[in-house]
Amino acid sequence: MKINKLASAISRGKWLIEPRTYAIERARAVKFLNGEMPTQAEEPELDKPYALKAGSYFDFDDDNGFNTAEVGSVAVIPICGTIMKYDYCGSPGTDTLSSWLKSAIASPQIDAIVLCINSGGGSVEGTGEFADLIKSSTKTVLGTFN
Repeated sequence: MKINKLASAISRGKWLIEPRTYAIERARAVKFLNGEMPTQAEEPELDKPYALKAGSYFDFDDDNGFNTAEVGSVAVIPICGTIMKYDYCGSPGTDTLSSWLKSAIASPQIDAIVLCINSGGGSVEGTGEFADLIKSSTKTVLGTFN
């Protein structure tokens, strides 16, 4: 019972933590306080990009990229949470974002790219290279900000 009170007190406090990260870390903290030690690190799945065309939805394929989409599709790449060079707590890092963007640029099925950005910022490392990739794109790249 004391653990639930402690977890409740922590969750009522004021924290500058992205909600998805909070949910993951809270679950880890409760397990730790209950004496449970995870045997393996629990990594959340990344928000993956996808493609759209006239109401059709196409999942990004790790092996084939955007090549399963229909010709004339728009690639949507989510950028959520703190931007870091490497993937962290379910947020793709600039290395992963760059590979997704390169896949969209290289795919003949993709006509344009939308970056859905919901981030307060992050690390400088890797962002210059990502910005250069956006600037050098031969396809239209638009950004939306939440």
